[in-house]
Amino acid sequence: MSSELTALSLERTAQLVPPQARGELLSVLREAAALLPVAEAVVAACDVPGIRATEPAKSAGLVASAFIRMAGRVRSLPVKEPLRSRIARLLDFHAELIGQGSLMAYRERTERRERARGSGGLGSPAIELAGLADQLARALNSTSRTPPSSEAG
Repeated sequence: MSSELTALSLERTAQLVPPQARGELLSVLREAAALLPVAEAVVAACDVPGIRATEPAKSAGLVASAFIRMAGRVRSLPVKEPLRSRIARLLDFHAELIGQGSLMAYRERTERRERARGSGGLGSPAIELAGLADQLARALNSTSRTPPSSEAG
């Protein structure tokens, strides 16, 4: 996860998300986390050597579009910075990565491209995105159980 967000305490994370935005943000993050295995699968299907993968490329386009819509939903929420920007950028990143992955279905394989492909998968941003849903759920759960502080007078 980015050092910016991992340094946030659960309490601070909850403070960045107003009560009226919590359900929707958590819903988007859970939807994104659930879509990550599908994204990995369609990108992998586009990367099968020797096959022009038209159907997987179309599927990749649908999945990328879903990430774009989720980023728009996050941007419309009254979530404070840096959390809103980071989540929206992660969703945008996944849309772009999936879009680039779908292009593999139509590109000629070269030795240079094979070296550039690396290890495959969606990498650490996918791990961060999946972890944010858990972090936010824990943060919101911990603040809902914390009794209000009483001031002695």
